[in-house]
Amino acid sequence: MSSISRDSVVLLIPQNDAEAVQILRIARAFKIETLVSDQPHGARLEREPQLLQRLKQTGKLNVVIVEMPGPAVEKAVTDAGFTLYIIDHHRYDELDRMSDENGQPKPSSLEQFLLLFEVADNELERHGFDVRLVRGVGAMDRGFIWALQRDGYSEEEIKNVSRYVYELSREARGHELTELNEKIAREAWKLRKQVGEYLVVTSDVPKAEIRPYLSLLVAQEFGRPTPMVIASRGGLLIYVQDTPKALALFEKFGGFTFGQDTCWGYNNALSSKKLTPSEVLNFLLQ
Repeated sequence: MSSISRDSVVLLIPQNDAEAVQILRIARAFKIETLVSDQPHGARLEREPQLLQRLKQTGKLNVVIVEMPGPAVEKAVTDAGFTLYIIDHHRYDELDRMSDENGQPKPSSLEQFLLLFEVADNELERHGFDVRLVRGVGAMDRGFIWALQRDGYSEEEIKNVSRYVYELSREARGHELTELNEKIAREAWKLRKQVGEYLVVTSDVPKAEIRPYLSLLVAQEFGRPTPMVIASRGGLLIYVQDTPKALALFEKFGGFTFGQDTCWGYNNALSSKKLTPSEVLNFLLQ
């Protein structure tokens, strides 16, 4: 990924998770202009209001878009005269943004951001950032705690990164919603079931997104990647984590992959075909 002048760009990003908050903190420290989307997970460019008008008002020539797919709108942005840079590492319906030009998994969006703007570790330090924490956020988003282990983080460092990610998540989602998510996740975890090799955890609470906190719970409980099926928000969101069948799920049902194709998700709100957890389990257990 080629570098880009920081004063020539506007960064469009949804503040919906810890990684996004970290990117925004660095962008603001380095005086990179930002447009922050209010969209939650599953953000799409076509759902962003008055996008071209807002981009033109910045007076910038280059646009960096983080994890907001939308090929038709992307074309409209370039047709309007902007140079477009895409930062993403997920696989969506008929859109592969997980793989690089050689077919290899891309680094996390935070890691791509640091590369694009040529942010060195000593520069992060000069701006008051803890480099191990920042790099840890990128690793966590790329492959959760297991990526930290592979990157050589000690047990104490992993605890520190986990706490830091938790703080960033609270900023992204708000304290009240974060507390609701955690409460419901703990309750759902107590009622988990084992079906074959998969832990199955479900919640019917409409507003509670339980997956992020469940990931921490399973890591604390087992200390290793553990296959898990999660039905969150009454089955509106369905995930399968830490499975070699993530790509098979994607090919069968669509949806999206993350964790470098070790995890899969499906958002019924964005899909014409409504999928149930039982359909997913039946496929996994074939």
